[in-house]
Amino acid sequence: MKLAIALVLLPVAFIVVFFVAGVTGVLFYLWPTSLNDERIDMTVAKVDGLRALLKERKFVEDRSIPYPGAVNEASRAAAQSAIDSLLNDLLAKLPTDPRRGGVTSRIQENADFLRHNRVGRA
Repeated sequence: MKLAIALVLLPVAFIVVFFVAGVTGVLFYLWPTSLNDERIDMTVAKVDGLRALLKERKFVEDRSIPYPGAVNEASRAAAQSAIDSLLNDLLAKLPTDPRRGGVTSRIQENADFLRHNRVGRA
């Protein structure tokens, strides 16, 4: 009887742990970014697009979406600085090493900052 209960609870526990790890973002950090890595076709247009995005003011209200923007100017400026840093890194590294895994790992580094600074939440 105890074995039957254990055989039922073990898969249920695994599913619950896997679900919680996915929802909380833990799996995002554990998953290797180099797995099934692909090269990115870097064109002049893509580099120009990143440069244009770098010049834009970020995390401001946009009623067409609707997006409320950052909760305050200090939060907006800090989040924009993090994104601008990411874009500068991408512009520096992608032309010589255009790999999807490199982009993903750099985004992972910025995810915690953006999540914990409540950008866009009232």
